[in-house]
Amino acid sequence: MRNKTYYEMYDLLTQSMSLNHKMIDKIEELRSENAILYRQIEECRDTLRTLISKDFESSNDNKRLFSFC
Repeated sequence: MRNKTYYEMYDLLTQSMSLNHKMIDKIEELRSENAILYRQIEECRDTLRTLISKDFESSNDNKRLFSFC
């Protein structure tokens, strides 16, 4: 009986360690995906800033063009 309990506990410990390793692997995978998404967000933000800046410059150019009217 005692041996059975020992083996059951050992089996549970082994399963727990396996799950921990799977969770660690998943966390690393999510970190990697998060880094990629963060870079993409930064690229989108930079593009948006550029577009807004160009739109603002274009708007100012139009104001100068029509200021003679």
